Amino acid sequence: MAVALVLDQQGDHHSLSRSDSDAGVHTLTLILGGLWCFAAPADSLLAQQAVDHIGLGVAAVQAHDLRTGLAHFEAALAVDSTSYEANWRAAIALLDLGDQIPDSVRSPERDSLYARAELLAARAVTADSGAAEGHFALAAAVGKAALHMGKKERIRRARVIRDEALRTLAINPRHDGAYHILGRWNAEIMRLSGFSRFFAKSFLGAGIFKQASWGEAIADMEKAVEL
Repeated sequence: MAVALVLDQQGDHHSLSRSDSDAGVHTLTLILGGLWCFAAPADSLLAQQAVDHIGLGVAAVQAHDLRTGLAHFEAALAVDSTSYEANWRAAIALLDLGDQIPDSVRSPERDSLYARAELLAARAVTADSGAAEGHFALAAAVGKAALHMGKKERIRRARVIRDEALRTLAINPRHDGAYHILGRWNAEIMRLSGFSRFFAKSFLGAGIFKQASWGEAIADMEKAVEL
């Protein structure tokens, strides 16, 4: 009996009472709650950092300092790679930097700028397909890159350029940049000749191909200027 009593006492010593168990749960809840409180402000701080970088980037671009603006947009993307605004603004800044390199020279740097612009613009469209600027940035990026490619590759990209410009206008009918892109699109199609024209008609489809005209090119350009 004495041995049994000792064993019973040991069992009681190693088991938790109901009050002890409740206290443990309460302590764990407090710890997890504390961790959440620390995490929430951290997430909020990071989000604010992204917003601040975008604001600084916009100010820099408005001051015609593209590289500083791009650096801020890239910093915002380092915090939040899915940011719609940071993606499309960075894409446009990259395109503007690429435009500073003369078209008359071959430039791997310009090609790299345009390629990244296309990537970020596509990411912006994924982030918010219902906003106009992402579609515009994608149309512009694909179009600018195409200007430094062969005729067949230009034609392959022509559908994307047109589609994204039209999506931009469907969302914002007063988007001057989209009209400018459509004007250039019409002009590029009309400049094709011979086999390139045949290839374009086959690839784009007769319906789309027939819609291209010098009249549309002029009308779109005039609309872009008007807006």
